This record gives sequence, C-alpha cells and structure tokens, in this order.
Amino acid sequence: MLEKAKKEKISVVLTQPQFSAKGAKRIAKELKAPVCMVDPYSYHYPNSLMRLASLLKNPENA
Repeated sequence: MLEKAKKEKISVVLTQPQFSAKGAKRIAKELKAPVCMVDPYSYHYPNSLMRLASLLKNPENA
C-alpha cells in the first residue's frame, strides 16, 4: 500500500474520529504527509465537507 501511495503522490492522510488513527499516523510518517481528521457523522456535516474539500485541494494547509 505504501508503494502505491508513494506512486500516486498522496499528500494527506485522512482519518475519522470513530476509528484509531494509529495506522494512518504510521503511513503518514512514511509518506511525510500530514494526518487530518474528518468526521462524516458530524452534526455540522456541510462544514465537514467544506473542510475535506479544502484539505484535498490544498493539503499543505493541513
């Protein structure tokens, strides 16, 4: 999976608060990418979608 992520130039690793971020942090460390949490069950779902879109567009702002 890391080889594919490197090949695809993954620049941000997303997690959900409902799950452990341990694996995501390990992958992000290998990719030298930030880990960002996005909650798909948030009460403020539209805000979560906007944050996700922003992270995907500009991962360096994570």
